[in-house]
Amino acid sequence: EFKRLQSLATQAFLNNNYQAAADYARDAVKANPEIFAAHSLLSEILLAQGKDQDSLTVLLHGAHTRRDPALWWTVAERTLELAGENRTPAVLEQAIYCFAWAIKLDPDDYDARREKLNLLLESEQPSRARGEAKMMVRQKPHDLNIVKQYADLCAYSASLPEIQRAKDAYDVAINFYFKGRSLGVPETQWSHLNVYLDLVEKCENPTQAAFHLKKLSRWLLGRKEDTFWDEVTSDDREFDNDDVPRRIQIPEFKYSRYTNKKEMYGEGLPLELRVKLGLFRVKISRADLPEAMRHFQILLDLKDEIAEYFDLFRDVAEALIEQTYYAEAIMFYEPIRSVPEACDHDYYMKLADCYMMFNRNADAESCWKFIVDNDPEDIKSRIALAKLYEAEQRMAEAVPLVHEVIRLGRSDAVKKAKITVDKPPPPRALAPLMPRPEQSAPISRVAASRARVSQTFERLQQQDQRIKANHVLVNSARESLDEDDDALQTYFEAAQEMIDDFKTVRAFYPGRDKHIKFTGYGRNTKNPVVAEMEAMKKRIAEDGSMDVDDQVPDESIPDNFHDIKFTEWLDMFCEYALLLAKAADREKCYEVLTTAFSCTVFYHSLAHKTQIHATWMACALLLNDEQKVCEVGRFFIIEWPHSGAAYQLFAAVNRLFAGYSNWFNSGPTQKFILRQVKALDYALLDPESRALYAFTGQERSSYTHAGKRDANPFNLPDLDAGVISLYGHIMAAAQSWTSALNYYFRALTLDPDNVSINLCIATAYMQMAMKRQAENRHWQIYQGVAFLQKYVALRMKTGQAIHEQEAVYNVGRSWHLLGIMHLAIPEYEKCLALADKVDPEEFTQEAAFALMHILAMNSNEKAARKIAEKYLVM
Repeated sequence: EFKRLQSLATQAFLNNNYQAAADYARDAVKANPEIFAAHSLLSEILLAQGKDQDSLTVLLHGAHTRRDPALWWTVAERTLELAGENRTPAVLEQAIYCFAWAIKLDPDDYDARREKLNLLLESEQPSRARGEAKMMVRQKPHDLNIVKQYADLCAYSASLPEIQRAKDAYDVAINFYFKGRSLGVPETQWSHLNVYLDLVEKCENPTQAAFHLKKLSRWLLGRKEDTFWDEVTSDDREFDNDDVPRRIQIPEFKYSRYTNKKEMYGEGLPLELRVKLGLFRVKISRADLPEAMRHFQILLDLKDEIAEYFDLFRDVAEALIEQTYYAEAIMFYEPIRSVPEACDHDYYMKLADCYMMFNRNADAESCWKFIVDNDPEDIKSRIALAKLYEAEQRMAEAVPLVHEVIRLGRSDAVKKAKITVDKPPPPRALAPLMPRPEQSAPISRVAASRARVSQTFERLQQQDQRIKANHVLVNSARESLDEDDDALQTYFEAAQEMIDDFKTVRAFYPGRDKHIKFTGYGRNTKNPVVAEMEAMKKRIAEDGSMDVDDQVPDESIPDNFHDIKFTEWLDMFCEYALLLAKAADREKCYEVLTTAFSCTVFYHSLAHKTQIHATWMACALLLNDEQKVCEVGRFFIIEWPHSGAAYQLFAAVNRLFAGYSNWFNSGPTQKFILRQVKALDYALLDPESRALYAFTGQERSSYTHAGKRDANPFNLPDLDAGVISLYGHIMAAAQSWTSALNYYFRALTLDPDNVSINLCIATAYMQMAMKRQAENRHWQIYQGVAFLQKYVALRMKTGQAIHEQEAVYNVGRSWHLLGIMHLAIPEYEKCLALADKVDPEEFTQEAAFALMHILAMNSNEKAARKIAEKYLVM
């Protein structure tokens, strides 16, 4: 079967019938997936069809069936060629995978390792790159380029064992080249020596580093035989520019064949290596400072060319500061100011520290002010400047800085200091190509700390990639949710994963401390910087010389999570909940909304809470959950207790509930709305009248927030008839007609021509008259009819057919309620006669159903059927 399909695919391919060929080739692969020829043919067919990516995928899968390194080279090259300049992480990883297979099949393929190393570096995977470089060093231990690259990667890890291995690799290479006259290619030998010396310093000590520098420099300068200089360790006279006065004092030098050849001594030593020798001297001991300054003086003589050598000036200054030589450090720091691009914030901070050691306050102030003026988010400079102003009693200048520091102290820790591994310093002219991580702790503690940071960094990277991938899926699936069930399932899975990741952030869900606003990631406790500045602010305030404003804006609080705006997160929460509601998954729907509402980012924002509760309301209506409709409806009334629209919304959503009402007229709802009505009553009473009514002390305290504000903060002129009538509706739904009428009449006083209120009063009277224990039943019916007629008159004023039909229907329904059928039937018939004159939203079907019911109950089934067929059949 396989041979037949393969033959048909080949024949169709040769006949340019690519679609048939592809179909046959796929069947051939299915028949025998272990034959590479089938994969290769299918790949060629797809390539001819212009399906380059599919062709590559087939070839990649087929490559596993042959142990051929060249094939994997082909797949890797095609992967990179197809990607072009768009070399995404996925593309790089696939190419790395291919070269890894090529290396697995041919471990001695050095070129494959080189390609894999380059791709690992491009994809920013230093750990894997270091491992590959290590294998390359084993294969070619004398290749100084790979040794140097391995050293850079080991230094990047800041691991002492790794740095030691890099030094050992350099030792092997140097011992190999030491037999000759140069260290590899002459153009790069000094650069290799520079890197090697940094490794020696880290693994051994400055004394040994200085010894190796002089010995290897002597070799590279052509004086390898002058080993007597190894005994001169107290100073570096060997590399003086002149023989006199110091070099000539060494007896062996007088008989050396290199006497009077200055270019083979100090003049031949590159400036960068001379500076490094001085740096080693500074670190050896304080007694070696004069010797170090002899080296540095040569650099200082070049300050007119500072633009070319500013990096060396800065290296020297920082080394001197590290050893507390502040005066000498200033000598090398100050010339750098003429090179603006070399003066970053760290430079100005350190220079200011040096100035402060000598009470040069004005100079230090100029440094700090430069940073403050150019970086609106730098905290250290503002703290230092604020302390200086406080010490000098310049409170008017200190206060704004204090406020800024407190604000910046609340900023997002992830945004301001992302967890990353230490990276090497920026490249400098012949500068060390190794990083210089600060080692303020023993190396074992640093290594343990790095392991934890690395794990955290990896976890955060994985979470970031997962969230962003799911975000793309959510956005792409959104476009076809209504038509494609698979898209809906994809949306559900991706959205749920995003929410699960969102819930893991403790800063969003601080447990019992939900009342604390979100101020950044991992900032549940007050920043020491903030505490220090708040203490300063308190001192200034207590001094009384300045009016300190406590309101500090939170402009730097993050507004996104993994580069997705919080507003977009909230939109996704709400959309997901609505889709779950449509799928009738009540439990998960409410869980998603509860998650959003509990998040401190949204909990303290009225706009966000409103969006969440509006969504909650829609979900409750979709799920036909009356209890939740009432609970969510309360939110809008609580937030806007003096707005009539909030009460109208509460009434409207309860009207949309389909089923017998239980929660709308329940005890809790009655008590809640009554409290709101009483609060409005209290707000509109004058102080004298308030004292006359029997409001409890607790109520009075609640209405005025314990006397902290006026009971009528919005200066309402009068009650809202809609609020009063809402409570009347609740009483009517509970069949408490007398109570309902009390509130309906209050509403009628406020709005005498309100159509709805007149109809409600008419209905309440008629319903009360129908009760078994009703007193003066006929009087109540007369009252009801009177208000009903007033309702009809008000409704007919508009002259609209729909309003006329509504009025006629309600009159008929009232007679029907009272059992007076001979008056109800004509009204229903009038309603049906108006059917052709009104909009689709009309009462025709209601009237038809009621009339059919009356006819059927009176055994007139033929007429009832006729009505049903004409008006009730869809």
